[in-house]
Amino acid sequence: MRTDSGVHQLLCNCLTNYAAFFILLSVFSTKIIHFRRR
Repeated sequence: MRTDSGVHQLLCNCLTNYAAFFILLSVFSTKIIHFRRR
């Protein structure tokens, strides 16, 4: 059971990292679009 909890924690960490990465990417892309429109 310990390994299962460890895998679950790892999965959660990966998901949070992916979410943060996608948020940064979206913010960066929107900023680039705004910069190009000017």
